[in-house]
Amino acid sequence: MKKLSLFSLVSILLLVHPNLISAAEPISQDSLKQAQQLFYQGVAKYQKGDVQGAIADYTEAIRLDPALPEAYFNRANLWDELGEYQKAINDYTQTLRLDPVHAKAYHNRALTRVKMGDDQGALKDYDQVIRMTPQNGNAYAHRGISRNHLGDYKGALDDFNQAITLNPQSANVYLNRGVAWGNLNNYSKALEDFNQAISINPNYAEAYYNRGFIHGELKEYPKAIEDFNQAIRFQENDALAYYNRGMIYLKLEDYPNAKTDLQQAANLYEQQGQKAEAQKVLDAMRQLP
Repeated sequence: MKKLSLFSLVSILLLVHPNLISAAEPISQDSLKQAQQLFYQGVAKYQKGDVQGAIADYTEAIRLDPALPEAYFNRANLWDELGEYQKAINDYTQTLRLDPVHAKAYHNRALTRVKMGDDQGALKDYDQVIRMTPQNGNAYAHRGISRNHLGDYKGALDDFNQAITLNPQSANVYLNRGVAWGNLNNYSKALEDFNQAISINPNYAEAYYNRGFIHGELKEYPKAIEDFNQAIRFQENDALAYYNRGMIYLKLEDYPNAKTDLQQAANLYEQQGQKAEAQKVLDAMRQLP
C-alpha cells in the first residue's frame, strides 16, 4: 500500500494597510502618494480576481517607492499563487530586508520553500515566526509538517502537540499528528488522532484515507475498505484512495473489484499528469489473475 498523506492548511494573507519605509534616495511626495494609490488599486484588482493586473500595480508601486514592503509581500503572495515560486521567494526576502520583523513574510516564505522541496530552509523561517509570535499555532503545525517530511517524527510530534494546545479544534493538526504516529509505527495513537480529526470534521477525506491506510496495515480489511469508501465519497478524484482500496480487494482475492479500482486509479493519475504513478498502478494490475 502507498504511504500516509500529510495535509497542510496553507495560509497566505493579503494585507490592506502598507507600512511605508523611507528609501535611501529622496522620493517625491507625489511618487509616494501614487505608489500608495497603486498599492490599494492592486489590492482591489486582486479581490476582483485580476491577479495579473494586481501584479502590474504592485510592480509600478515598487518602481515609484522601492521601500514599500507590503507591495513586495503582496506581489510575493501572487507569484506563489501562480506557481512562480522563486519570484515569490525573492519578493518575500526583499520584504524582510525592508521589515525584518515581518512574521507573515517569514511564514509565507517558509510555505513557498516547502513547495520547492526546501524543508530545511522552511524550518529556519518557521523558527523565526515562532520566535516573533510564540502563540502562532499555524507556525507550529507547519513546522511539524516540515519535520515530518524530513523524518524527524518526534520533533514533529512536539510541534503538533503545541499546535493542538493553541488550537484544539484543528482537524488538520490532529490528522498530521496521526501521520507522525503512523510513521513511528504507533498505530493505536495514529487511529486516535484520525478519529479525532473525523469527529471535528466528518467530511474530512484525508482523515478517512489515512485511517483506512492504518486499518490496512493492521490487516483490518473491512474497516479499511469502509474508510476508503468514505474518502472517495468526499474526494471522488482521489487516485490514492482507489489504488489502496484496490490493493485491499487484491489481498481479499476480490479480483473484479480490485481491477475496477486499480484501473480507475490509473485513469485518474493519467488525467492528473502523473504518468509515472499511472504506470506503477498498471504494473500492480499484472498481479491480477
